[in-house]
Amino acid sequence: MKPVLVFGATGYVGGELLRLLALHPEFELAGAVSGSQAGKPVASVFPHLLTAYGSTCFVGAEEGLRAVAGLGEAFVFLALPHGESARVAREILATDKNIHLVDLSADFRFQEPTQYEKMHGHPHPTPELLRSE
Repeated sequence: MKPVLVFGATGYVGGELLRLLALHPEFELAGAVSGSQAGKPVASVFPHLLTAYGSTCFVGAEEGLRAVAGLGEAFVFLALPHGESARVAREILATDKNIHLVDLSADFRFQEPTQYEKMHGHPHPTPELLRSE
């Protein structure tokens, strides 16, 4: 089983990821990260996932980042608000682990920082992570 962490696990996209992961034969939830629901059971936010996750609780961001650092290889999904994903991605990539990172926000949809700023009205939070051609 491949470990998976979901940052932003209490939002709509995060909840759908948890549902899909519960059914996937190759992945195992290693952490459901939520700043607002840390310590509470996943089923308290998503009752339909009680059977899948039992008493598994959400963890805070710091605990989620520690979990990433402690894993050799993992899959990390960022289902965070735009702007926040880029900052968390920088921290995760700095762990220098074998992390497969999937960002579901708009933070990395543009290759040029100027495109991001034009679209969002503020500078990109981590332009060094953007790929320029």
